[in-house]
Amino acid sequence: MSPSRTPLFTVRRRTALAALTTAALAASLTACGGGTGSDGGGTTVDYVSQWNPQDPEAQVINKAITAFEKANPGIKVKATYAGRNNDAKILNQIKARNAPDIVEGGTMRLKQFKLEPLDDLYAMKIPGETKTVGEVVPDGLKTLNTAEGKAYAAPYEYVVGGLWYQEKQLASRGLKPPAQWPEFTAQAARFKADGQPLVQQDGSVAGYNFFWFVNLVARYGGPDAMAKAATDKSGEAWKGEVYQQAADQVRALTSAGALNKGYEGTTFPAAQNAWAQGKGGYALNFSWMPKETDKVRAADAEIRYTPFPNVGGPGDDLVEADTTSWVVPQAAKHKDAAKKFLAHLYGKATMQGFSDTAKTLTPRTDVTPPALLADVTALLAKNPKVMPRLGNLERTAPADYITKVVDPVYGDFFKSVGKQSTADFLDKLAKASKEFWATQR
Repeated sequence: MSPSRTPLFTVRRRTALAALTTAALAASLTACGGGTGSDGGGTTVDYVSQWNPQDPEAQVINKAITAFEKANPGIKVKATYAGRNNDAKILNQIKARNAPDIVEGGTMRLKQFKLEPLDDLYAMKIPGETKTVGEVVPDGLKTLNTAEGKAYAAPYEYVVGGLWYQEKQLASRGLKPPAQWPEFTAQAARFKADGQPLVQQDGSVAGYNFFWFVNLVARYGGPDAMAKAATDKSGEAWKGEVYQQAADQVRALTSAGALNKGYEGTTFPAAQNAWAQGKGGYALNFSWMPKETDKVRAADAEIRYTPFPNVGGPGDDLVEADTTSWVVPQAAKHKDAAKKFLAHLYGKATMQGFSDTAKTLTPRTDVTPPALLADVTALLAKNPKVMPRLGNLERTAPADYITKVVDPVYGDFFKSVGKQSTADFLDKLAKASKEFWATQR
């Protein structure tokens, strides 16, 4: 998703679609009543979508509604394509006892609406198929949307982070995608010999720079390490060994000439486009990037994906992911009909439609993925360990923690081209974090 269109660390259209942690979601799920609704004749399911009418996802949903209504003559679905900024309207509807039956979007945003558990949806058979909804949604994506053992959101699109490369750029140099961090950094010399960088980095995008630290912290310390340090109100946790190891590797990468020259001032999408045109080895980003570079990439470019390299730590093999989901507010009037429609949406034909029309990843591993994202789907089929985007940081700390603490302090460190020491960086991060928490009430 282009940083020029929306900030990276806010809910982003289809991309920064934040998953729910147990603590954050459980705190929001307080009882608030709401009827079960009647699903007899004349029932109308009120579906509020985050898409605009012209978006490809809307086309797929409209087609699914037509098929559902034909198979279920007693139920109508009224879809409102309200765009992404519809929170206030939905909250007002809920307060006025006129809650929508289905809302969609990033689950971090949606939890504010107080949600109905969807475990019974996961147990429902998909119409016309032998499998249940739960059997076609991989465990890794389910866990991103559960709290205290219950599921509160049904993911239908997802994005995955990792390293993206072009097959011929590696093959022509006799290289293979790296499984371990030392293998990755060692490839810098081979690219440098050809006057190319190992990594293309748009240093103007704070979030893209931060991905390196996030993934290294997770590898060295596990999936909760980032959130653990950010929520330590003394700030001292940032000085721990895990964060030192991760920062040391970031510093080594930026100081070794592995990134494009002048990366610290490169304005998006210059580096991303250079990567797409075959200049350099890798780009660290989410699975929206191949689609974003479609118009600038060479026609014969074979885009491939590989997970972030391992370091020999407890978080090895973690896959960073986010979802776009459907939820049912607790105050919805037609919950049963809403869940029946959602089960229909998980049908293979509709999921294939999302893949073909919107060029997006769906939970169903039996759906043919967009060609550029086949590697990601193959990885998901192996049921890997999944970590919420940014290691839960944006779900366990206040929204402005990133803009007030992480962006300025880490940004200076990453763009110093190795001139700032790890100790100095972590001292500043600890101090800024402590000062931030002192202002929270």
